[in-house]
Amino acid sequence: VIEPITTTGGILNVVTTQPGSKYDSYDKFVKALRDKDLGLQISWHAVSHLLYMNQITDKLGVDMPTLVPYKTSTEPARDAAGGHLSVAFIPYTTARPFLESGKLKIIFGFSPGNSNILPKGEVDLKKKLPGWKQSELFFVGLPPGTNQRIVDAWGLIYKEYLGLKETEEYFHKNFMSKDVGGPKYVAEVIELQAASFKKYNVEIK
Repeated sequence: VIEPITTTGGILNVVTTQPGSKYDSYDKFVKALRDKDLGLQISWHAVSHLLYMNQITDKLGVDMPTLVPYKTSTEPARDAAGGHLSVAFIPYTTARPFLESGKLKIIFGFSPGNSNILPKGEVDLKKKLPGWKQSELFFVGLPPGTNQRIVDAWGLIYKEYLGLKETEEYFHKNFMSKDVGGPKYVAEVIELQAASFKKYNVEIK
């Protein structure tokens, strides 16, 4: 439980594979899920990836494919680029050098919040799966019971910070969306995350 202040935004995640692989388009990826392709192995290194894959398989009405755990995002990117992993689920900033060198290709992506920051021509999952809800937004909060004047003061500080040109440039450079909302929006984001954890029985350790 926190005293919510504001959301700030989120990062762009992408699902990638080697160009020319049997999974290198959204339709091929979905077909592999429906066919229960045993060769389809997808990396994950964050709890949000488990939630996303649960939502995807739930909405498509298919079984969960093999998920391969990693500690960082760089490892699966290298493995996928080298042909040792069929699909890497990673942040765009990690994937970018592999995409630019032609070693990886985006299958689809997840623009955070209400944004659409995927490179032009790439598939955004929000447009493919009706009712898709993504809750991976960064937010700021203080310990419960914090004096309201302190909460309000921090709110003003973050409002000013998020409005700076330098902040906009940083977000753009790192393919982050700026999705700013007050305490009510933070509460909605937390509620959505909690509901996902409960529905898909995902435990945070």
